[in-house]
Amino acid sequence: MNDLLDTIALHFPAEWVAAALTLNLICIWVVIGLFMYLNRYTRKERFGFWTASWMFYSVYLAATLSLQESPATPWLLMSQRAAIGVSALLMFWGSLQLTHPPRHPRELVGGVVFILLWSAVAAYRVGQSLWVALPVFALLAAASIYTGALFLGRRSAYRATFLLGAGFTFWGAHLLVLPFLGPTAPLLTAAHLASAALTLFIAVGMLVAQEQLVSEEDYRALFQSATDALLLVDCASLTVLEANRAAEQIAHGELSGRPLAEVFPDLRERMRDHWDAARVAEEINRVGEWSWQARVPCAVSAHLVRCPRGEVLQIAARDLSHQQRVAAELLVKHAALEAAENCILLSDREGRILWVNPAFTAMTGYTLQEALGEKAWFLKDDNRDPALHRELMRVLHGDQPWRGEVTNRRKDGTVYRERMTITPVRDRRGVLTNFVTIKEDLTARVTGSATTPAP
Repeated sequence: MNDLLDTIALHFPAEWVAAALTLNLICIWVVIGLFMYLNRYTRKERFGFWTASWMFYSVYLAATLSLQESPATPWLLMSQRAAIGVSALLMFWGSLQLTHPPRHPRELVGGVVFILLWSAVAAYRVGQSLWVALPVFALLAAASIYTGALFLGRRSAYRATFLLGAGFTFWGAHLLVLPFLGPTAPLLTAAHLASAALTLFIAVGMLVAQEQLVSEEDYRALFQSATDALLLVDCASLTVLEANRAAEQIAHGELSGRPLAEVFPDLRERMRDHWDAARVAEEINRVGEWSWQARVPCAVSAHLVRCPRGEVLQIAARDLSHQQRVAAELLVKHAALEAAENCILLSDREGRILWVNPAFTAMTGYTLQEALGEKAWFLKDDNRDPALHRELMRVLHGDQPWRGEVTNRRKDGTVYRERMTITPVRDRRGVLTNFVTIKEDLTARVTGSATTPAP
């Protein structure tokens, strides 16, 4: 043991204590700058408390550096002990933000007042004493180790927090040693150099951990804001780990902790006893459409993905009930249009035909395939006044339907008279998109206008 102490004394002589303290102080201010940045960037209250904690620790180092030249100065001793104690309280306060609701500020104020009184009495009545220094150092060590334990406890979800947790834990353990080292002990230089290295280690760990936390928060924001229902399922137990708001709206309740088979009951029959995350994903993707809790039809896809929780089965489901209702309504409307006696024609904004009903074929002789892509006025009589076409276009590009009677020509060349209503269709922004035309054959109703073949 003596040989080890001699070796340390040889490589880290006591004369280097002031330099080691200065280096330690510089490293502490690097950490302070980082925490100030994180406090401003994240707006998390804990970073404000941690910043203040490191600031008070820097006051302790400055006071310790001054005591190298003016030992036993009461106000420096008081500053040294008070800074350590207040630093410990602030670190505890910031760390409690991770696991507990905010506590009343008067508790913190009361603790700070007690530390100041303790330090004043100790400095002016007792002076340098191990039993005076040990409690405040133990308090800061406990705060640091507690903070480290919190981060180590989250390493399964955020692997980068292991660095941060290890840094705080080792730094706290190192603080327990400092009170036992005299102002000129050979180990003091090594202790302060170790402290500088550990503070830089904490800074690096905080940067890495915060980057991962920010990425996780961004992922969580996207996860929760997704319009599709999303589930994260444990690959081993196939129970729901997490569900976004859209999923819980479909389920009308909490889904976390529930077996996947409760969400999609049809899986029980299809998978039977062969429950495996990869096979479940394959079966879900193969079928495609599943009934959510046996009541809501959904288009479902599943993939094995890696997230901060590890590898999970991610399931995305889109509610098809509204889509199916709309499809059913469209089917009924289409059937009604198909059965209508009047000719109905749908064209785009340029007048090109997109769809006609069977009555159009009966009246004009042209089939749907022959009419597709043609201009809606391709039936017009060659002898018709072109001024009518210009009037029709001018009116239709307004907001009102056009109604009138025109003469047109069938496929077999016969001329007939029809009553026509053309209605412009606009989207939600008011942009013209289509025309709907309804035609009625007036030939038989026009007196003396029997159908005549074209010349």
